[in-house]
Amino acid sequence: MNVADLLARQAVKMPHATAVIQAERILSFAEFDALVWGLCRCFRENGLLVGDVVGVHVQNPLLHLATILALARSGMVSVAISTLGSDGQASRNILLRAAVSAVIDDAGSLNWGCQKQINLDPVHALNLQGEHDESLRVDLPNARMMLRTSSGTTGLPKIVEATHASMIASIRREIACIGYPVGERYLTPVALQFDGPRRRYLSCLASGATAVMPSGVPSFTSLFALIDQHDIRHFSCVPSQAYQMALSVPPGKQRFPQMRCFRLSAGPSEAQLHQFLRERLTPNICISYGCTELGPLTVAKPDLVTSKPQSVGYAMPGIELEIVSANDDPVPAGAVGIVRLRTEGMPAGYLGDPAATEKYFRNGWFYPGDLGSIAEDGLVFHLGRADDMMIMNGVNIYPAEIEQAMMSHPAVVDAVAMPLKHKVVNDIPVCVLALGAGQALSEQELLVFARRRLESHSPKRIFVLDEIPRNEHGKVKRPELIQTIVSRLQAET
Repeated sequence: MNVADLLARQAVKMPHATAVIQAERILSFAEFDALVWGLCRCFRENGLLVGDVVGVHVQNPLLHLATILALARSGMVSVAISTLGSDGQASRNILLRAAVSAVIDDAGSLNWGCQKQINLDPVHALNLQGEHDESLRVDLPNARMMLRTSSGTTGLPKIVEATHASMIASIRREIACIGYPVGERYLTPVALQFDGPRRRYLSCLASGATAVMPSGVPSFTSLFALIDQHDIRHFSCVPSQAYQMALSVPPGKQRFPQMRCFRLSAGPSEAQLHQFLRERLTPNICISYGCTELGPLTVAKPDLVTSKPQSVGYAMPGIELEIVSANDDPVPAGAVGIVRLRTEGMPAGYLGDPAATEKYFRNGWFYPGDLGSIAEDGLVFHLGRADDMMIMNGVNIYPAEIEQAMMSHPAVVDAVAMPLKHKVVNDIPVCVLALGAGQALSEQELLVFARRRLESHSPKRIFVLDEIPRNEHGKVKRPELIQTIVSRLQAET
């Protein structure tokens, strides 16, 4: 089965139902499927062949989604690339490592240095229409359809392969656990260069729901207008975006009480944020935990987010999730250990990176580098990155316990804990905080607060910044943050 068949089935089943909305453009399932067929013909006529790896630099989200479906239907392999900030150099590195032979670009002014470059004019491309043509469709379920790339916040971006079969399995997990009811409208402000938004929009179309897409990078005003105009019932974003949305809403009334699912993904989130979102936005906060390599892994629905705010929910069907020791021995329920995962059709490793493959893919399991625990009833708790665990004088200190404690302070809106290396005590725990608008607390006052709650596990230094640097997907830009801390310390000496 080809992943684009999921769209084709809906085009046959409910051809006149609305598939996608972007500004004034509204396409039915039949019309959107015809657009994908038109792009298939366009790419073949421009010399792309079955098996080609194609870089996708398409900034219009509607055209981006149609492009990756057309490439998949045609037996080609897509990899999203970006020119945003430092990502531009990372994308050129990805082009080399992934052996990209062509780039599809809707900007028109960039030269990617590949054998082929197809410059799409969005106005023309979005009006392409094609008929069903089996000569253009390739049905190889175990063939690659996409290369996923990590954010690269901790180093060189990693590249992992997704087959048609593994992507379809991921989409079906998403639909089963989150739900995309027929006709319900879904929206995200996160760019489609990231795996999560791509998969959710594909899930939306596969289940007969409607994908609503912004034009360009939406402001909060335009985002709220989209939600109101299209009666959005399913919305997803990263925690930092959710906080800014809630901050712009006056207290006293929920802005979107009708929303079925307001989903937080990518970065960790805390009970204080969940409560703030319930007060200002909607009672229906949903949490998901996943990774680029395998897709969504766990989900916590609104009642669970309220009753167990520190958990990330239960493992999705088809996902085996275990907590093990450093020696790969299973640990008792409730004990903290290393997360490992496996699922049918998972990748065997990273493309062109044997060292990372050896570290993270072992004995049929994938080790994402996270710390966690599982309660006796199967409830999963995410406790941060294993690489960030601190050992001070032989005592294990977990970043999550510091971050959760500091986020309980009413003035704190973001927190990141990390170690500073020391030749005697191994790791010195420090915490970087961002305070809410109008809040003014000294680092010493915050240290006293931390010591009362964490005692010997409290951070030894606290740094307050206007904002903690995160990428668009909510992940901390650690090299940038570490440089800020080092600069602060150097200024003190």
